[in-house]
Amino acid sequence: MELTDLLDGNAHKILESLAGYVDNVNDVEAALTLYELLKTSKGLPKELAYVSSLPRMKGLIDEGWRPRDMSLEGLLALPSDSLGYAYGSHMKRAGLTLNKLNDSSEITTPLEYVSHRMREIHDILHVLTGFDTSLLGELGVLGFGLSQFRSPISIMLIPAFLYKALLNDGPYDVLLDSAMKGIQIGQKCVECVPGFKFEDRWDMPLSEWRNELEIIPVLDLKP
Repeated sequence: MELTDLLDGNAHKILESLAGYVDNVNDVEAALTLYELLKTSKGLPKELAYVSSLPRMKGLIDEGWRPRDMSLEGLLALPSDSLGYAYGSHMKRAGLTLNKLNDSSEITTPLEYVSHRMREIHDILHVLTGFDTSLLGELGVLGFGLSQFRSPISIMLIPAFLYKALLNDGPYDVLLDSAMKGIQIGQKCVECVPGFKFEDRWDMPLSEWRNELEIIPVLDLKP
């Protein structure tokens, strides 16, 4: 298989969408468009198939488990040390809407199940790892995805952000460092973090979740 085969017939649209997101990391719609386009390529299905084969995710698929709905007000009413409160605070601070990334389409296959789960988990990963929604924070989460679940979006976006920094005399080393920290966190923690039922235990302290997952948040990483 050649690299050009990975993009298929949507190569131009994928690259155009990728460039749009790199130019504005806070453009959620651009990120979602890129994700949907990559579902038609060979790369994203490879990631979804890999994640669906992991025992923890396979257990969720076989069970048919789906996260229960929760309001922002409900999350912010939880104990201040809980994952739910931290997640709600993260979403409010970033001006994000709950379920914005969620896919409302029907789930009919294991790969569709994983695709839904990966979108649901994105901002929970921000909270668990300690990365915010700035460019540095997004690069950190992209790095985490690269080492945790072989994310083709990470494979494409990390070099794209670094290339833009290189062309514009931007903070190349700082961006690279953030991505590397995300990779390191993903390598050291337990396998298949998206396979945990976080939404069933919103009230569990964030520190306990991190201990269970063996996640070292970015601010606690040693050089």
